[in-house]
Amino acid sequence: MEHIKIVNGNKITSNLVGGQAINGKSVLCLTKSSTAPEIAISFMEIRLANITNKTTYNNLDLIWDEVTDVEDLIDDLLIEDNMTPKEFIEKIKRSLKRNKNDSTEKLADKIRKNCKNQLLNNITKCRNKHKKIIESLLEESNLEKELKSEKTIKLVLDNFKPHGSKFMLRIAKILNIDLIFLPKRSPHLNPIEQVWRLIKAEIRMLYIHNQAHLEQVIMEVFPEKVNEI
Repeated sequence: MEHIKIVNGNKITSNLVGGQAINGKSVLCLTKSSTAPEIAISFMEIRLANITNKTTYNNLDLIWDEVTDVEDLIDDLLIEDNMTPKEFIEKIKRSLKRNKNDSTEKLADKIRKNCKNQLLNNITKCRNKHKKIIESLLEESNLEKELKSEKTIKLVLDNFKPHGSKFMLRIAKILNIDLIFLPKRSPHLNPIEQVWRLIKAEIRMLYIHNQAHLEQVIMEVFPEKVNEI
């Protein structure tokens, strides 16, 4: 019986972004997803942990606070931009007229896509709004100028698609972060991968009850493991 391990059979996951600093402060960010807006927020957290000027810190912290809780604002903006039922019907009519020679299947697919785009919970529309909110708040502030006096952060990262988007490059520029991309298919070149390995080994020894418990364990183990390598 001594070799039996009790485990939770349910799949429990969490999204995280980690920054392992050589000569700064390491950061672990819990994110809602692996999308560009959430990664941008984690970049802001990395910069917040490595700011010396208190005023600049407070200015960025206010923006960070705004962009982490924007669901209601996004809903309002989507409602404002959405077509009225009459406008939507006219759009469908124009589409049907323009593509009248298409097959029934193609026309049905076009109508389906138009209806999907009109939904307020459309993931792509929500994500794009979130990106615009983040970029607008950062650009309207004086932070890009203020952060030039801070030490530039050299951030090594992989080629995950959102990392290299125009949006992320712009956010990194404002935050005075230089992005250094690893060659493709070479995660072994990034030292933080070893940190994740050590954390996973620690988690495997425990019975994880739920997502909150998983995140609590990771938050406790990360500061210890990130300094081991």
